Amino acid sequence: SVPSAMPSSMPSSEPSSVPSAMPSSMPSSEPSSVPSAMPTFAPTSKWSSMPSSIPSRMYSTSPTISQNPTLSLSPSYSPSTYSDLQRRDDMFLFAARLSGVAALFNTTSPQHLALEWMIRKDVMKLNVKSPNFSQRYIIATFYFSSTNSGRDEWYNCGANFLQYS
Repeated sequence: SVPSAMPSSMPSSEPSSVPSAMPSSMPSSEPSSVPSAMPTFAPTSKWSSMPSSIPSRMYSTSPTISQNPTLSLSPSYSPSTYSDLQRRDDMFLFAARLSGVAALFNTTSPQHLALEWMIRKDVMKLNVKSPNFSQRYIIATFYFSSTNSGRDEWYNCGANFLQYS
């Protein structure tokens, strides 16, 4: 069948084999067998039998359930949630402004050890919006820099620490 010059106001009873020059404002009752020259940006009510080879620009709001799930070979330290990962990223960026990225990527630096301690072990579980976050990071960095990366003990701390040495 030959496409009409003007779109109709009613959907056709059968899909056409040739796309129309101008799309209609009404959807057809059946999907066409030929892809449209002008894709729609609104979601369709039916799933396509011919998936696109181009990825969508929009993310899904619901997870895809895999028929063949795989297990990770490397376990995580603990189950992570988005807020845990966001907290870690925010803390890294904050610490990078204070210490520099190179110090944080050096896994033996006091700055890296202080940040990892705050993320993983610190019972206060501060985040960058906590009032004492920067002070705690700085004192933790000082601790790791003055205790051989945490291998030595701090025996004394205070105004009179020299008299006990």
